[in-house]
Parts: sequence; C-alpha cells; structure tokens
Amino acid sequence: MQPFSTIFTSPTNIGELLDDRNVLALIEFGNVDGNGETDPRRIAVGLPQLGSTPLVEVWKSTTPVESGIRGPVSYSKNDQVLFGQLSVDEGDFPSLEEATRRAYESFLPVAGEMGFPNYLRIWNYIPDINGDDNGVERYKRFCSGRHASLEKFVFPEHQLPAASGVGSASSKLLIYYLAARDAGIQVENPRQVSAFHYPPQYGPKSPAFSRAMVKEWGVKKHLYISGTASIIGHESRHGDNVLPQLTESLRNMRTLVHRAESQHGVAIHTLAELSQLKVYVRHEQEHGAIRHHIHEHLGDDVPVIYLGGDLCRENLLVEVEGFYAG
Repeated sequence: MQPFSTIFTSPTNIGELLDDRNVLALIEFGNVDGNGETDPRRIAVGLPQLGSTPLVEVWKSTTPVESGIRGPVSYSKNDQVLFGQLSVDEGDFPSLEEATRRAYESFLPVAGEMGFPNYLRIWNYIPDINGDDNGVERYKRFCSGRHASLEKFVFPEHQLPAASGVGSASSKLLIYYLAARDAGIQVENPRQVSAFHYPPQYGPKSPAFSRAMVKEWGVKKHLYISGTASIIGHESRHGDNVLPQLTESLRNMRTLVHRAESQHGVAIHTLAELSQLKVYVRHEQEHGAIRHHIHEHLGDDVPVIYLGGDLCRENLLVEVEGFYAG
C-alpha cells in the first residue's frame, strides 16, 4: 500500500485539513518566516505563489499519523514514512556553510533513531541563494556545508536522495524531507553529469543529490524527481531564453521518466501522467509564457503549482520538479 498521496487544494479549509489525522503534511507558500503554528505537520515555504488561485499542498497518509517535535525537528509519521522539517536562523552561526552543516547534523540522525534511516527526498530553501559570500556564491557555501555533514554520516553516492535547492524570500534556511524504513533506488540522467561528480568550477564541494529516486511500496512505486533545469553534461544551456530552457528541463525529466519505467518498472510513460509538478520561476513576468508552455506540452491533467524564486545558478531561469504515485 502506498504510504501517502499528494494534492493541491484551496487554503480556505486549513483548519479542517489539520483536523484530519491522516494528513501527513500541509505546505503553504508565501513571503513568510514560519507560520506561527505549533502543528508539526504544517510548514511555510518562503516563495510567492504565481497565479490567481491560491493553493496549499497536502500530503495525505493512508493511515492515521503520529506527530511531534524532537529537538529542532518537527515531524509526522505513519508506519512507512517520516516527514520532517526544521528551519535555521543563519544569524546564529558564523556562516551559511556552518548553518547548513549544523542543520543537516541536527536532522540526519533523527530519522534513523526513529526507524526511518533512508532519505528519499529533501527540499532546501536558501535565503539569497545567488548572493556573494567572501567571493563565493552562497549556494556553493550551502553545498559545502551539506557535503560535510553527509560525509560525516557516511552517505554513499548511490544512497543520495533526490533534492531541490531553491532561493527563498525567507530570512531562514528551511529544510524538509521524506524518509523511509527501506532504501529507494537512485536514478541518474545519461544526458547529465551526476551532480555529485560536478567539476570544481561549481564549488569546492559538489552538490550531493541524485536526479531522481524510485521507491517501491508493495506493488506500487513512487518516483521523486529532483529540481531539474536546462543542464546538459554539467553546463547550463540556452542563455537567457526561458522557453528553450524549459523545453530542455522537460526533456531531462522525460529521460528520467523513461529510465524509471524501463529500468525500474515504474508504471509511467509520459510527463502528463505525473501526480504533481512544481515549477520555480526566476522572473515573475515570464510566468505566463511558462504556464502556457507547460499546458501546451503536458495538457490539463497534471496538477501544477508555480512559485517565484531564484535558482542555484544565476543563468538558470526555470526549474521543474515532479512526483509520481503509481
């Protein structure tokens, strides 16, 4: 049995949603620093939603969940998966690199201690992601901190989870994640150099994530696709042209879907069958063209949310991530 499913829905009934003990996570979007709530299942991402219809993201468990707080980590869980979140005030640390390292070292052991040692998917929302930190881009500082903590806890390359790293309007570093009792299967893209093998020009330490992750739940399988951009090999492509970048991003996602289907038996054939899509847009004025392009190529059936945010490279204008529940 699949442990959860996801939907985008109206934020008008948040109280009713949180009264449902089968809700594993409720994710809101906006220019906010936390939501002021004590419910560990509720999380606020500091990215403005683009479009006229406000939405929240709900992860619905197939069984009642247990939630609580362990140190800096808020969590909820059922018998199969653990959802966790934490936010870190960078001002409490000497640098973003140190804040990131300490954040990861705070949450990485918790999942294992609770019986969910295998990370499937991590979301990282990073303030001022393209800013300068003593001559080094802040995203590179983040990658160094993440790499150091993963190295400390001995994460082999083949167990690195799917991930996204996006700039945030919040003043705090926000991380949330999904972990399981059993490991998933890493999926890489033959059109791209694996992120953990990027050359040194992208920072002192390479980004530590896989392009996608497949997880089997009985006869069903999930596919978690990382934030995917217009990168071939290790180089960004298509300059300042957002629609060619988007086309390349979708081509990379199609490659991952094909490999998940052909090599790992995931019952998905096209991007139009995805259960959910998130599209991160650097320049809000390009949102309309991006939305039209997505609709033209994927149709009406895929639930999509559009969020405004900076991306991990200054020359990237759009990034897409996906989820499939078979």
